[in-house]
Amino acid sequence: MTQRLWITAFFCGMCAALISGCTLTRGHKDESLVAGDDGKPPPDLPDVAPPKAGEARNDGAARSENRTGVQQIRHSDDRSNSVSGVPDDPTDYVRRQPELLKPYFPRAGDAGGERQDPHVVSALRCFLDKRLPDAVHHIECYDKSIQEPLLLLLPWVAMFAEGELNRAKPQDVEKLLEQIEGLSRSLVSRASLRLGQVRFCQRVHGFGMIDPLPDEYVFQSGSGGRPGEGVYLYVEVNHTAHRPNGPYFETRLAGRLEILDAAGKRVWSDEFPSKPNASISPRHDYFVIFQFAVPAHLPPGHYSLAVDLSDQTWQGSKETPPYRTARRSLPFEVGAGDGNRSAIRPTAGIQPAGGGIR
Repeated sequence: MTQRLWITAFFCGMCAALISGCTLTRGHKDESLVAGDDGKPPPDLPDVAPPKAGEARNDGAARSENRTGVQQIRHSDDRSNSVSGVPDDPTDYVRRQPELLKPYFPRAGDAGGERQDPHVVSALRCFLDKRLPDAVHHIECYDKSIQEPLLLLLPWVAMFAEGELNRAKPQDVEKLLEQIEGLSRSLVSRASLRLGQVRFCQRVHGFGMIDPLPDEYVFQSGSGGRPGEGVYLYVEVNHTAHRPNGPYFETRLAGRLEILDAAGKRVWSDEFPSKPNASISPRHDYFVIFQFAVPAHLPPGHYSLAVDLSDQTWQGSKETPPYRTARRSLPFEVGAGDGNRSAIRPTAGIQPAGGGIR
């Protein structure tokens, strides 16, 4: 009897074990896999880095239990439902190296190796290092017309950079000014001709020393077929050229005057051909005086007087370049003669700087 009871108990235990193995069980919330009630297998879970030691598990990365299905896993790069505090994926190399996304544009010198300094830079460096022969060697690589200005300017640039100007001797500064003046004379013919002061005047004593007429001055018109009041026009000229002619320096300027009416129509003009003007030294301050009389046929009214000057010092029979001509205009008013003003009839012409009129 006892043996039969033991056999019966053993058989019941085996059946219970088989039944428990075939029954679906619901896992604990801390288990890594939970089967759904519908018996479908859960989807594969993405790889998530485990939390570091001592770091609390984040709710965004934790798995939540759902009675009807599989828990949801959130990732740190979910922009729509991002949760602060989620560490970046350490395997995302591009996100950790944002400079990899910047475009790269190679420079012109990258492909050809190290870029060589221009000779002028190398020459300046040699002047700074007090290596004069090497500096001259670099300057000799340029055209002859450029070597002289570089040899003049670069040593002084080096002195300015080192703050030695205050310690320069007066005779050295004087020599520099003379050299710069010579360089300026050699370049002035390449500059644009420019007019400075243009004024009606009564007397001219020298450059900038005139007795000007008032701006509202009215010139008397002619009468009986005779010209009207005489006019003196003082004009300063900048960047005039000169060329050696024996012991002198010679300059040639040509001029033209035009009187325009209120509508801009030319009613009178006169040419003043070039004549040599010589001086024993190059001129720095140059002025000319135009002398003419109010034309006899010019009725009273408001006009403008335009003056054109051209530097023909180096042109000879060639046409003057446009940059060596200059033009200026100013108001010019003519009124009826009242007989109270003596008629002045200067000889028409152009008088270069050198003397005044009184």
